[in-house]
Amino acid sequence: MEEKWLRYFDQQQARRPAVLRQLMLGKITSSVAFWAWTYDWLKYYYLNPHLKKEIFDQEIKNLQKKGYLSEGEAGMVLTDQGQAFLAATQTGICIQKPELFGRINMKLWPEALALWVQVCSELSYSNSHYRVLSQRIFLQNQVKMVLQQVDKAQFVVDFSQALDAFLAQEKPQAALAFALLLAGHQQTGFTQTQVAKKVGWTPKQVEVNYLDMVSRLGEYFLQANDKLKCLVEPYLRRNVLFSEPAQESYRLFLKGYSRQKIAQLRGVKISTVNDHLLLAAILYPDFDRKQAFVQAADREILRQYYHGSPEKWRYKDMQQKRVDVEFIKFRIYQIQKMREVGYGQTTTIFTN
Repeated sequence: MEEKWLRYFDQQQARRPAVLRQLMLGKITSSVAFWAWTYDWLKYYYLNPHLKKEIFDQEIKNLQKKGYLSEGEAGMVLTDQGQAFLAATQTGICIQKPELFGRINMKLWPEALALWVQVCSELSYSNSHYRVLSQRIFLQNQVKMVLQQVDKAQFVVDFSQALDAFLAQEKPQAALAFALLLAGHQQTGFTQTQVAKKVGWTPKQVEVNYLDMVSRLGEYFLQANDKLKCLVEPYLRRNVLFSEPAQESYRLFLKGYSRQKIAQLRGVKISTVNDHLLLAAILYPDFDRKQAFVQAADREILRQYYHGSPEKWRYKDMQQKRVDVEFIKFRIYQIQKMREVGYGQTTTIFTN
């Protein structure tokens, strides 16, 4: 568990654990989004929607007590001792593409995949008398609907070949641990504890490996096999990170409406519209490409008061000097300057 949380911190930049917790829970605000974007954490959106605040906070405190994390005014950094601990305990078993947990419904997709493995396995033996793994009517109906539209024999071949091709590109031990958990014809599937004993891992490592491979197999079906992407499409999340209400505010903004008019048309507060537009500024690099939002006069004032590394700028510094520039304009200007020095170049996000 210690290795799990330490991986999110580094020695160069102080980071805020509360932002990580909110992000993993899927609780996104413009403030959470800004700091997550700054730390390159946006990809962890919705990674752990059942994370308990008390447990997370206690584990972070334990890491501090052991000297692995050090807290300052700006947040927490990984210490030399923490770095040494990480180097000595890295297992290589982790979520390789955490952004997929925000894109794919990881409550339903793992169960749907297990059902598809079972169904295709039984079909390959022409066995129609078996008890299905999932009792969810929705998942069963999805399977029935697809099978009614395809050549079943060819579909089983396509599914088996794609699954084999995916597993062939994985590390043998990881592929084995994944496959042993699956059920099929005359194969009930092992428990995580049983698999752990067979491959020399802990049950938790078996679980993490399985979830990682399930998510990446979903992506594999979507991208590498047109015949099988229909298996994953019912479990895709829409408008990840950028809700429909936020998108509507942004659409009106692009049409030239003022924030006051957008708030009036949508029946919300201006502060809500501001939050939506800040999200847009973070998620869309071309948000203010014509420099229409932060006007020349505001830019001149901001240039006078802010110099150096833009990620270190704080609005309260300007407030203390009684300078009158709205927070939203300060933040958008800051985001633009951060982009100029390379922030936001590698983060994978889903806004559709």
